[in-house]
Amino acid sequence: MALIAVAAQAETAAPPSVLLAGANVPRAKALALDAALIKGWRVAVSERERVVFETRLETPASAGPPGVVLGKVAPPAQTLLRIRADFTATGDGVRTALRATETWYAGTRQQWSTDVTSPYRDNLLNALRSLREQWAAIAPQGAARAAAASDAGERRAKPRASATPARAEPSAAPSGSIAAPAQAARRVPESLRREHSAPPPEDLPVGVWAYHAEELAVSRGCELDERGAVLLREEDGAEVHRVDCRDGTSMLIRCDRERCRDSG
Repeated sequence: MALIAVAAQAETAAPPSVLLAGANVPRAKALALDAALIKGWRVAVSERERVVFETRLETPASAGPPGVVLGKVAPPAQTLLRIRADFTATGDGVRTALRATETWYAGTRQQWSTDVTSPYRDNLLNALRSLREQWAAIAPQGAARAAAASDAGERRAKPRASATPARAEPSAAPSGSIAAPAQAARRVPESLRREHSAPPPEDLPVGVWAYHAEELAVSRGCELDERGAVLLREEDGAEVHRVDCRDGTSMLIRCDRERCRDSG
């Protein structure tokens, strides 16, 4: 009974989260997808307000199912780590929360899963901080200041961390899991920052590399209209965006993991 109670508590505990001040759900989701894909994570589930990333672990993050603990079943060569990101719109922006789950013997009759958010908490918090920094690089100045204030408040309110379970191996996750991509360090033009103060309508499709497409359009002299980059289609692992400019012209831009370029 005690083990059941502990498991239930782990599943219902509030996961680590961060507020992306001034963001909307499509933008928050696009940033998270961009970061995870560049780090090599696979997208297992993608819905309007949540996405699930997964990767394989060589070293388990948990003790495993009872059969393994009792020495009756051999552990697998790899386990499956899934990170679920939930995006909740608030009056101040989007609250992004992360939760981690490990699955043993995935896809077999022996499949067994457990919540590992607690041992991975530091990794998840680092990923959330990186996501907020990435958003701050393209968010309106007011949103960036709000994010900094929120970060300070969360640090003051953060409780003392409990000891990490002996079996937990947070370092088993890829370094910088779901962290901001390297491109986020580039300087974003002021015109791009200004246009992001008017987020696109929620019903317009937003691609993973939308803000990179917008940045290229701005470098070509486009003054973005309020819609920003609109995802037209996905093909061969790339995205084709239409970026509309205030002068009535538009540009087609194709983006993949390597770069964005004109698509004619």
